[in-house]
Amino acid sequence: MTYQEFNRKVLEFYLERSSSEFFTLSIDRQEIQQIIMIEKLSLFHNLRSPWHLLLKPFDNIPQYFGLIAIQCFAASEMQSDKEKTASAYKIRLCRILLLEENQLQTLFKGDDIDYPIQEEIWYSAKQYFEDNYDLKIKIPECTRYAGRFVQFPKSQALFNTEDLKYFSIFFSEEFQINENIPFNYFKKKLNTWLSNTYKEKISKRAKELLEDEEKKEGCTEQVYNYFNRWDGILYNIKTNKNRVPESPAKQEMKPEQQKIILIFDRTTPTFYLKGKIIDNNSVLNQLNYKYIHRNIVIFNECDYYPNEYDDSRFLYKGTVSYILINPQSCPSENRYLLQNNLGIIKMANGCILYKFTIQEDNIHPVLNKYFQGTTPIKLRGGIKISRANLYLKGYGPSIVGTIDCIIHNNRKCIYNSENAETGLYKVRVDNYKDLEFTVVDQGEKTAFIHSKEKGWNLTKLSTESVFDIEGTLLNIEYDRNETPIIRSWINANLKKKKEKNLWNNILIRAIENSKA
Repeated sequence: MTYQEFNRKVLEFYLERSSSEFFTLSIDRQEIQQIIMIEKLSLFHNLRSPWHLLLKPFDNIPQYFGLIAIQCFAASEMQSDKEKTASAYKIRLCRILLLEENQLQTLFKGDDIDYPIQEEIWYSAKQYFEDNYDLKIKIPECTRYAGRFVQFPKSQALFNTEDLKYFSIFFSEEFQINENIPFNYFKKKLNTWLSNTYKEKISKRAKELLEDEEKKEGCTEQVYNYFNRWDGILYNIKTNKNRVPESPAKQEMKPEQQKIILIFDRTTPTFYLKGKIIDNNSVLNQLNYKYIHRNIVIFNECDYYPNEYDDSRFLYKGTVSYILINPQSCPSENRYLLQNNLGIIKMANGCILYKFTIQEDNIHPVLNKYFQGTTPIKLRGGIKISRANLYLKGYGPSIVGTIDCIIHNNRKCIYNSENAETGLYKVRVDNYKDLEFTVVDQGEKTAFIHSKEKGWNLTKLSTESVFDIEGTLLNIEYDRNETPIIRSWINANLKKKKEKNLWNNILIRAIENSKA
């Protein structure tokens, strides 16, 4: 692997790990070995040449990310050492790069005594991430004191992979997989959890870092980002008071978690879990995760699917919700909702389903704990293929709300729903998890007709500007023995069996997934 390849892979690693505005350059042994073998780091001879050359881009990418990652790796290796001075750090970095200490000091300084190249590289990287990705790195101010050069990588030496695994227990007790939790709420719940289970549930090193006022906030942000990437795996770690558990830790898969969906057939409510109807009497007992409230399930309206409501831990101002409640267990909430609702449906088991919304800022104290600020941006419209945020090229969603920036293929861009390129998009706003969606090519199986331009002439069975009906033309070849495409379209809408050979038709797949 060349240094240029290593540099690119490091940048990709950092960007793939980002899930919000909060960002750190920390990297530990386990993470860097996913990119390259540790012993091969010393083979990059250009890191023993003046570092100002790393400011020059290669394929439009500055070449200092690899160096920064190596510096941060050296800092992470010091966390288990009793000696954490600047001199001890330099010894570690010299061993990794096969340098003499006087050589390292010369590389740190460069040619400009007043503005050392080490400082220029770190501040250039900080600006690069903010300008291109809206990622904010917290690094120290420049000083004139001893340790001025090593303070940058040492500031990024936060939790390592093993430290973060402990927090999967906290995630499973408090949240769902992929739940969009505001950072301030997450921080409050984390601090409460730590105050109750501090010594038993986290590593000794994690405890020391959280007691460091300079690193506590960065560590909290790091745990938040780790939660946003969490896939539900729980780590069975036997706590040892004297040392950090060895890697890899034994893994246990958390049971599958899915939302309960409330769908109305006219006025009749039906509840679904994992695509199957569940009995109304058992809805309050179905959730296999710990909510912040009991005997109440909140359902908020879906942005994209009419008459459908997803279960949620929060109520939001300006959103229509349904609240399923056991009046015997929650008498205060029930009394309030009896007087303030948009509709009441009494269930057979004595529970009540209230239709509810609130617009004003003054929330009644009895419901105050159920309210939370929602993400200030939403996706509206577009042609959505499934419940995952997957949209067709040329028919992407509109983004409604306050937007800090949009990242397309890991770079800021100006987004237009009609001509957006294919790829992954991230909408990044302060204090929230990134909102992601993907635009995919529509392929060759469909021909879309814009209603203002063309439609079907049913006499000629063709499309033209003078037409009898609007719609979408499906164009697919099939044998006489296969089900005609129009029958497959009808079957998809009626939830009937579909022919496997037509399953790759993107519109039929969209119908099926929308009913999943």
